[in-house]
Amino acid sequence: MTQPTIDSIPVAYTPPGGYNAFPAPVLAGCVEPIPDGAPAIGGLWETVDVVVDGEMAST
Repeated sequence: MTQPTIDSIPVAYTPPGGYNAFPAPVLAGCVEPIPDGAPAIGGLWETVDVVVDGEMAST
């Protein structure tokens, strides 16, 4: 099995209204290094506000 490359992985977009469940990591298995100049956005993210269809969602 060949390892996926950056160019073979489709761009991932958040669907309208957000996710009901998180998808699999988009770049899982990709062994190419992050290109020079690309922002480092890895790590854990904290949810601040959840807005669904323009309304604040309950948490």
